[in-house]
Amino acid sequence: MKTNKILALINVLICIAITLLNQRQGSIWVLCLLYIVACFFALIFINKRLILNNNFVVKISILYFIFFYAIVLNNSYNNWLEYLSLAFAPIVIFQTNFYLIQKRYLSINSLIFITVIILIVACYKVYTVSIRLEYLVGGNLQTNWSNLIGACLPIVFLIKKRQLQYLFLFAAGTFIIIGLKRTGMISLLITIFVMIFFLVKEDKVKFSITRALFILLLFALGYVYVFGNVEFNRIDTAMVRLEHLSKDGGSGRDDIFSLGVSNWLDNTKIPVASKIRGSGFFGFKRKSGLMGIESAHNDLIDFSYNYGIFAVVFLIFYYVRVLKLLFLSWKKRSKYFQFTLTTVIIFFIYSLFSAFYHYFVFFIPLILNLALMEVIHLNSSKTYIYHFNDNKFSYLIRPNKNHE
Repeated sequence: MKTNKILALINVLICIAITLLNQRQGSIWVLCLLYIVACFFALIFINKRLILNNNFVVKISILYFIFFYAIVLNNSYNNWLEYLSLAFAPIVIFQTNFYLIQKRYLSINSLIFITVIILIVACYKVYTVSIRLEYLVGGNLQTNWSNLIGACLPIVFLIKKRQLQYLFLFAAGTFIIIGLKRTGMISLLITIFVMIFFLVKEDKVKFSITRALFILLLFALGYVYVFGNVEFNRIDTAMVRLEHLSKDGGSGRDDIFSLGVSNWLDNTKIPVASKIRGSGFFGFKRKSGLMGIESAHNDLIDFSYNYGIFAVVFLIFYYVRVLKLLFLSWKKRSKYFQFTLTTVIIFFIYSLFSAFYHYFVFFIPLILNLALMEVIHLNSSKTYIYHFNDNKFSYLIRPNKNHE
């Protein structure tokens, strides 16, 4: 018990450290390797009971073999260990935190605490980076730190007090707008929409036009006041960026997508063998023919280049998996439905337009949320009612009648 609590603390500290490091810092892979050694071997391999359960969290371990084969086979130079650490880290984070949450070594309160720490630092980074960019460049440039804020948004539905929910979402939204990242702004709009239209209570979906108008007015007045009293006006710039989304192809992502796919389909550029086994970490950067671009900003395309067709099939399988969890949450009228819906939508936004897996350091809060979704599903499928008691998981010895 004491050992597991120590490992839970190590997990929290390293997750925060990895998240708050910019992905361009070369030393981050060392932290990932430390995390894998400290958590993966201790909590996944040693715990035979978890392996014997044969649940989905264990089944994704097949990706380790796919990644290992693609990276080691195609990267015989000295940095293969670095690439393996970066490739394995997201899965290890997911599996380890699933175990810790399921065993109640990591509570909902702990997840909220981790997310709030990450959010505060990310907001600070968004503000300072934006100010520095304006000073150096003289224009409005977006920063990826606002995507990290967007990854924190689903946790708002795990906060009990409504006033704190509004405060959390308003503060996060303010700095997302300052950061001018469109994927972050879309995530913000979706979270506000879910908060307004999807209130699940007493096995019913409740909607109040008065409540919806109140929330919209509250956020609108708040943002008008805040951005009307700062030195740089971000609302107009943010709206212009959203309006230009179709015109600039998502900052050129449409060209990257189309060229990346066409080059991958061309057997003269990507041999069939490379399509099957992958080209290893940074495979898109090395093989796509698009100079200076290290990621396609799309997990499906990145997996195609990096890890091959079998990894792509597994990624699609995971997409189906999270949609299944969302459907079950809706069917059972789960009180976690808002949390699940927001997590799934934001996950798809970042996976398909921002390379969720490649830039996982900015999306660790979402990885923790996905692990929590699996725990909720696992416990709601048992013959006991799974309920929320003082932010910890516990059970009631009563037949499960599609309640959580």
